[in-house]
Amino acid sequence: MSVSGYIPPSTTSYTTNLVGIGYTSATDNFTADVSGSTDGLGFSSGTTAADFLSAAGYSMAAHNGQANTVITNATIPGITSASALSRWNRSWNVQLTGGTATGAVTLNFNFPDYNGGSFNTANTFALLYNATDGTFATGTNKLVTTLSATSTTSIVSFKVTASSLANGYYTILYGSSAIALPVTLSNFTAYADGMNAILQWTTMTQTDFSHFTVERSGDGQNFSSIGTVAGSAGTSGPEQYSFTDANPLPAMNYYRLAMVDLDGTTIWSDIHSVGFAKDTTPSLFTVYPNPAVSRLHLVLSSAGGTVRIRLLNSQGQLLLTLTTVAPATLDIPMSGFVKGIYFVAADGAHRHEVRKIIKK
Repeated sequence: MSVSGYIPPSTTSYTTNLVGIGYTSATDNFTADVSGSTDGLGFSSGTTAADFLSAAGYSMAAHNGQANTVITNATIPGITSASALSRWNRSWNVQLTGGTATGAVTLNFNFPDYNGGSFNTANTFALLYNATDGTFATGTNKLVTTLSATSTTSIVSFKVTASSLANGYYTILYGSSAIALPVTLSNFTAYADGMNAILQWTTMTQTDFSHFTVERSGDGQNFSSIGTVAGSAGTSGPEQYSFTDANPLPAMNYYRLAMVDLDGTTIWSDIHSVGFAKDTTPSLFTVYPNPAVSRLHLVLSSAGGTVRIRLLNSQGQLLLTLTTVAPATLDIPMSGFVKGIYFVAADGAHRHEVRKIIKK
């Protein structure tokens, strides 16, 4: 099997016992190293479209020679728990290349292969990550959002979306009760509304929660922040949130949420995608301000010809109709309408466009 290069953080660190899996074809693959070659960590992945390895993916890791001991009553800056936590002293520098960003890969922590030890299957387990520090004493410690976490008599496995496994340092964390997360996300969707991407999500619980950072990527791997949404006060009931990306990429857009606690604890949501076809035809119109208070301003482009403008409420009921010849500028009075969601529709000779408006 061909090998994609692992790059150590330095020439003298995280070079011990490189392990990994990779797949380029049905006859050139290695899809499981569950034991981690006796050093404790291993990987596994299927080769279907839902798996990371399906598109010539490689998962690799090496450690720094740390003693294979367990730190009990561990202090993990930024991570809290209702009980004392234990973590492995050893950490691995994990690197993923190629593969399907939305596919799954599994990290397996093998206790007998690590130090001959065992664990209580009633424990709660978490995957701990730090981008810069394999001792987890500095930088930002984060709990990785997993698709599932399972345990046998000797192995704890975390199934993770590949894009949630950023290059950096990983180890296992566990305790007798729940390891506190800043927020519990019950639903997250993303869809196109005209030329906007709308993100909506619901939380079930929030404890000492700060904010959401909305992140976008064009390839499903490299994400950047495009906005933040403040969290509500601590609550044990459902809370609904939304975010509008008014400038999505003219192709496939991948979105995820970084959920940040007051003390910096961060976890990520799953990834959702929204596609937009590249359209070089000028828009029929622009409308502002949005939200509106007393008046809407419409600017019709020269591409429209004769254009009919309609104002509709959220139930689709027609409130107002105007007809003009573009280019033109129109004002629509809004002070007589109640607060809520409205739609402005423009119908030209060969185009139909709709904008969602919020009336304050």
